[in-house]
Amino acid sequence: EHAGRATCMLSYTWQYEVHMIVDALKAYCRRSGLSEDAVRVWICALCVNQWRVKEALARGEQVPFETFRQTFHDKVTTIGTILALLSPWQEPLYVKRVWTNYEFYVGTSTEKVTVDIILPEQDEIAFLDKLRSDAGVVVLSEIFKVIGGIQVQKADASFIEDKKNVMRILMGSSLKEEQLDAFLSGRLSPNEVLL
Repeated sequence: EHAGRATCMLSYTWQYEVHMIVDALKAYCRRSGLSEDAVRVWICALCVNQWRVKEALARGEQVPFETFRQTFHDKVTTIGTILALLSPWQEPLYVKRVWTNYEFYVGTSTEKVTVDIILPEQDEIAFLDKLRSDAGVVVLSEIFKVIGGIQVQKADASFIEDKKNVMRILMGSSLKEEQLDAFLSGRLSPNEVLL
């Protein structure tokens, strides 16, 4: 009764606390008019065997990038709905992780995949209060500033090779290693790299 095929994939960072995740999922159900019992969420920390990952690391091995890339790509495209959890709304941790940027990219660049941005209730209330205040125009400017200030090249990854591989996907596979290194270190801008 409480298990079944996933209806959505949660795209989030492991830095979020469990209560924030639960809050955001409940708010999503409420806003979408969905029964909590009908929503089945695929969550990587629960669905990807993290013990195998940790065992590999303990042996000095790393799970290959392609294994994770394929897992996430397959989940995004077969589930069809991504719930991108952003918190705090003014400076979301979400945009600071390479893998969440990759998931968002796959979701927004794949036909028949929907990406919904979700917020924990406290963030949603604060966001809406700010938006409804007299400073609504200022808040909209802040939102666009946050979005415009996203620099994927500054996002974190546990392994530099994961970061490089995601950047190759986002920027084009013809990127040379020295271009990529210069870009990631800030010596080249996105426009200079893509010339």
